[in-house]
Amino acid sequence: MGSLPVAASALCCASVRAGQDRDGHGKWIDHCNHHDPVGRQPRAARIFQRDRGAEYCLIRPRYRVMRRDAGFSIVELLIAMTIGLVLTGGALTILLSIRSSFSTTTGVGVLSDDGRFALDFLRSSIRGAGFIGCSDSSANPSVVGAPQIINALNGSGTMPFNFNQALGGYEYKNTSPGQNYALGAPAVDATVTDWTPSLDASLNSTVPPSGVAGAVAGSDVIVIRTGTTTAPVNVTAITSGANNFTTNSSTGFAAGQLAVISNCAVATTFQISGVASGNVISHASGTASGTNVSSSFTYPYSAGAMLYGIDTQVYYIGIGADGDGALMRLDLNGGTAFSAQELVPDVENMQVLYGYDANGTQSVSQYYTANSIFPAVLNPAQIMTVKIAVLVATPPNTVPRPSTAQVFNLLGTQVTAPQDTRQRQVFDATIALRNAVP
Repeated sequence: MGSLPVAASALCCASVRAGQDRDGHGKWIDHCNHHDPVGRQPRAARIFQRDRGAEYCLIRPRYRVMRRDAGFSIVELLIAMTIGLVLTGGALTILLSIRSSFSTTTGVGVLSDDGRFALDFLRSSIRGAGFIGCSDSSANPSVVGAPQIINALNGSGTMPFNFNQALGGYEYKNTSPGQNYALGAPAVDATVTDWTPSLDASLNSTVPPSGVAGAVAGSDVIVIRTGTTTAPVNVTAITSGANNFTTNSSTGFAAGQLAVISNCAVATTFQISGVASGNVISHASGTASGTNVSSSFTYPYSAGAMLYGIDTQVYYIGIGADGDGALMRLDLNGGTAFSAQELVPDVENMQVLYGYDANGTQSVSQYYTANSIFPAVLNPAQIMTVKIAVLVATPPNTVPRPSTAQVFNLLGTQVTAPQDTRQRQVFDATIALRNAVP
């Protein structure tokens, strides 16, 4: 029960005193200390006003006043819930925006790294194309004194062992400059005639993902023949008809490795048949591709000629470990059988053009696709530079899905990308062959 209003409390304890309220001595009797109009226990009171015989007392209750809890109304609850939802939605929006920005930033970083790595791998190999010791297979035959290359290997005209040519290449159908190509999900193309010239049989016979079994449709293939990282050594004199020679120091060469002896005027490519104690390297004949045609050297070399390792590398777009396109490399590693390696993931397309010296001026007069040069349309020894472009993508869910398909220009070839959540960028470079430029 609630407390009485102040005015009512005062009235309850007020007594209007007339003459009958005086005691026998004529003093006023204070009824306030005894008055309890509602039957409660006596209350403390104090006189706060006197006026012509009237006293008014304000009761100060001694009992505890019980107050009812007000709580929240339905309207208040709805308002509070609405405010909470608005604040939560704002926080989630900020969180999602931060996450999206992080994904985009991370994706762009990965994209830049992948593009740079892809070009670095290609640039390093292409620059050294044609290096055959101090001789080079890319020497322009129009230049007086160009070195002679003697290829003493079986299968010397096939792609892996054609060390008379610094470069080789395969152009995928309908992807020349000015043409259009639509990317789809990366799919293996096992039809060798979809490239011009047709892919070499040695690529088609390798175990997946090597060779054509790992090459996807729509991209060019480039072949590079160059030296290995094995340190060169000097050799003793080699007479014509000799089947062995000695090096002046221990070597990192092994039996079965492909090598070249060069005196800077003439070079002979051959397979090392064996390495014996005393740094003796033997030369024997065989029948399989990559082995020696004869059991002895056909050209004499004086002491001081150099022995180098040689290699063939093939770059193409295959299917990576994540199921997407990737830059792949087949490498003889100085031997006679290719091994495959995934170099850079999320590379979807590659286009290649070859800068050709048609006038003997040792400068590029025109760029051609591979089918315009190889295998014997034009002279590969007159290739001075290579233009190469790769289309690189981020992982999925990096950017919002575009409303229209994006088209990318790869050296004049218009490549249409799928409408997905990947960001893409073209990376290209023009690379000079060090052994061809003056």
